[in-house]
Amino acid sequence: MTSLPLYTLPSLDASTLHYLAECSKNYALMNGVIKRVEGSLDSSEVATYIPHTLFPSPLPRKLYNLANEMQDSINELVLRVANDREFLTTTLKSTIAVDDFTAKLFSIFQQVEKEGLKKPITLCVVRPDYMVDTSGPELALKQVEINTIAAGMGGIGTQVADLHRYNVGLCGDMKVELAGNQAVNAIAEGAAEAWRLYGQPSAWVLFLVSTHEYNVFDQCWLEHTIRKINPAIKVMRKTLAEVGQRGTLTEDRRLLMDGSEIALVYFRIGYAPRQYPTETEWDARILIERSQAITCPSVNFHLAGTKKIQQELSKPGVLEKYLTDEGAIAKIRSTFVHQYDLGLTEEGDAAAALGIKNPERYVLKPQREGGGNNLYDEDLKSELERLSGQVERGAYILMEKIQGQVFQNYDIRHTTEPMINDMVTEFGPFGVILSHGDEVLLNKTTGYYMKSRNVNVQEGGISTGGAAMDSVALV
Repeated sequence: MTSLPLYTLPSLDASTLHYLAECSKNYALMNGVIKRVEGSLDSSEVATYIPHTLFPSPLPRKLYNLANEMQDSINELVLRVANDREFLTTTLKSTIAVDDFTAKLFSIFQQVEKEGLKKPITLCVVRPDYMVDTSGPELALKQVEINTIAAGMGGIGTQVADLHRYNVGLCGDMKVELAGNQAVNAIAEGAAEAWRLYGQPSAWVLFLVSTHEYNVFDQCWLEHTIRKINPAIKVMRKTLAEVGQRGTLTEDRRLLMDGSEIALVYFRIGYAPRQYPTETEWDARILIERSQAITCPSVNFHLAGTKKIQQELSKPGVLEKYLTDEGAIAKIRSTFVHQYDLGLTEEGDAAAALGIKNPERYVLKPQREGGGNNLYDEDLKSELERLSGQVERGAYILMEKIQGQVFQNYDIRHTTEPMINDMVTEFGPFGVILSHGDEVLLNKTTGYYMKSRNVNVQEGGISTGGAAMDSVALV
């Protein structure tokens, strides 16, 4: 197992740790590194700081650079896959047969295609997530997943990098090189340019959000940055239910919300079945997809980010269908771990047997986003045994487990006292791609998302409470 050269954390006695933790909390509260509080998710009257690490966490400069070098090509890859109807149809055929949520999304995609309503302008925020893998002779960057819908924390992540710069400054003898993070600026630039291309100065940008939204302040960072770029842009926040109840289309398919025309719909919800509790929410999704409004993302981009598509892209020869840069292809392929189809085939049976025999070496993934859905260890084994001979097994993929690099940092959260933990991290650059059909109008990589979790927690997101926001210390 390879190890990572770590910078030295300062040795902190209890009094110094308390002082630094209070400084960090105060900086977070003063600078918008905040969230709503459980029990008050429909109001901003009560807020607290986002869970975060006290200091930035180590990431090898070589791997940080690799992730950023690849991202423009990954953005283009997602665009080409999303525009390949035959590939989406063929690859998702087995998944659609056993996964109702993916099937519903695909039916919307088919309906829009059949009606000839494909949107001329598309916008997608693309964020792959990686871990530093230690299983080989050298440290390697390995891909966890690619996010194509509701890839959040671009706003707060930008502020966490500044928070860590402040905290490091409080420790005069701490020598750390921090990576800058301007993720929110790139996402806002893409949104502002999409609004301009729509060509109607009175039209609004619509943020699709949940009713009880803990993460409203991350979204506000993006809203305010959009308006800094162009003060003429107005933003409204609505739920899928509200759009389903009060949204309308004109004869020429302009989307109206309470009578106001919408130029751009930005999804911060809509990636999980629980977010469509009634047909009203599905009506809203269909209405939006059938409209002229630019959507971030359109349903074909949403489908391009499914786990089954990612498993297919990892197969030999598939990347070459969409990319011509051999260097970029080699770099992207170097980040893949083994992924296995679990359909009721000889190949699927063999893959299931691998998972049952060595469950600690794999992750069982459904076609879901948002965290908290994957199965590990004995849960993985039990589920594969239960699914033996069942067609629903094809709704999952089996992925080789990444052996993440372990380091130490302090976890600052309002539910516990600050403490030092053994942690692992996930890191991913933000990419923005704006296109007219296959013509790329904007392809940009700026900033990143980084979260770290206790090594004893198998999976954790900021929203699910298992992880803390983090930033990059280059080593």
